[in-house]
This record gives sequence, C-alpha cells and structure tokens, in this order.
Amino acid sequence: MAKKRKAKSKSKGLSVRSLLPTRPAGAIESVRSRVIVSVRDYVKAIEGVLEWLEREIDRASVAAREQIDNLLTQASKRIENLEKRGRLARRRLTAPYRSQAARLIQRLEGGLADAAERVVSSTSKPKRKKRAKGKKRSTTKRA
Repeated sequence: MAKKRKAKSKSKGLSVRSLLPTRPAGAIESVRSRVIVSVRDYVKAIEGVLEWLEREIDRASVAAREQIDNLLTQASKRIENLEKRGRLARRRLTAPYRSQAARLIQRLEGGLADAAERVVSSTSKPKRKKRAKGKKRSTTKRA
C-alpha cells in the first residue's frame, strides 16, 4: 500500500500563534517582520492582478478595434449597394422620358425641315412642267 502523506496547512496568512512572540522582548519585532512580509505579499498579488488587467485591456481594445473595422466594412458595403440600386432605379425611371424626348426632338427636326423647305420653295419662282415631245396643249380649262 502507498503511504499516506500528511496534509500541509494551506493557510499562508498570519495565524494567531505565529504572531505570539517566543520571547517577550521580541514581540514587536516579530509583528513588524510579519506585517512587512504580508504587505510585500499583498503588493505582489496586487501587481499580478494589475498586470492581468492590463493584458485584458489590451485584448479588449484589439477586439473592439476589430469589431469597429468589421462594422465600418459592412456599412460601406451596404452604402455601395444602396447607391447601385439608386442608380439602377434612376435609369429605369428616366429611360422612358429620355426616349420620349428623343422622339420629340426627331419630330421637331422633321417639322423644322419641312417648314424650311416650304419657305425656300415659296420664295423661288414656280417652275413650269415640260411637255412631252409630240403632245399638244389641251384646250379644256382646268378647274
């Protein structure tokens, strides 16, 4: 069988017995040395906690920056999609109006060209039609 080990006292703090001096004259020195040791231990423990907190703050700040970067990327992508959709919608809405305007311009150009021809033809002398060879003038009146 294995030997059982004697359990050690896990208490690292001060006990009442440890504070009692072994001799009366050294009582004050004994308490002073114990207090200084315990304060040093306390300072070490606090420094450890502070170092841990600093590491956690660094981790949290890195995570927050990554989260902010992700949110900004998502927001910019959404804005780009909205802009794209807006451009497409504007094209869809303006396409019929553009084609209608193009047809009106063509009609106006055609009307202006006809009017210009009429103006030119009205200012020039009317041309007589040539008779075909061998035909005589008709004697009947035209209405």
